[in-house]
Amino acid sequence: MSKERRAVSLDAEVDAYLARDEVNASGLVNDLVKRHMNGDAGAEAMRELRERQIRSEIESHESQAEQKREELQRLQEVAEEEADDREADLQAAIERCEGIPRDPDNPAIQTQARKVGMEPEAFVDELPERDDGGPRSL
Repeated sequence: MSKERRAVSLDAEVDAYLARDEVNASGLVNDLVKRHMNGDAGAEAMRELRERQIRSEIESHESQAEQKREELQRLQEVAEEEADDREADLQAAIERCEGIPRDPDNPAIQTQARKVGMEPEAFVDELPERDDGGPRSL
């Protein structure tokens, strides 16, 4: 069965409704006109049609919500992996500073701080305390 195109004039709110992504405008118009042609355009038939449309819209929104939940989960997983990587990089930098003075002006401290994206002072604060009580060195 071939389909024909027809231009029609619509009220603004009807046009806006038919323009929504979840509305199959052609299917809706075909169904309504066929019901009207068959004399079945009563309130009950219109209500049933609207119920089907609403169910379809609900399914569409639920599908979109599920896609958004999955996208959010992927983003959270990436953020967690990045945090783990940053922590591993920090621990490696701390290990490389073992035995050097804990001075923010020390070039080795500055280099390691830069590698992990920290200010030297903040990096020094992350270094473990010395066991022998020596001044600001590991």
